[in-house]
Amino acid sequence: MSIWLTALKVIPWIEVIQAAPQLTKAAKNFFNKSQRTSGAVEVDTVVEEAPLSGPSAAQYQALEASLAQLLNEQKSTSEVVDALLAQNKHIVSTIEILQARMRLLLGLCVVLCFTVVVSFFWAN
Repeated sequence: MSIWLTALKVIPWIEVIQAAPQLTKAAKNFFNKSQRTSGAVEVDTVVEEAPLSGPSAAQYQALEASLAQLLNEQKSTSEVVDALLAQNKHIVSTIEILQARMRLLLGLCVVLCFTVVVSFFWAN
């Protein structure tokens, strides 16, 4: 348990939170680029279909099947990345809210401490 607490204290959370929007933007660009690329490849494979004979036809079909599998994997991976981006955005917004609440509580604690000190000296 103390190892996790130590690890959490070592992580520069402020830098992580500040870098989150840039990471989100880069990941969205990657997601959009991969979607455009996969769409272009699918069009090319449909256009280039031609009947082949002999051993090259079997190789062509095997490559086409591999390409289709890779495109499906890429699509599912990009969907996972998109879901992670949404979760990351939610976490960052929640952390910002918690930071604002922490500042408010710190201010209230300072005011309370000041009030206690003043009332202590006022009573004497």
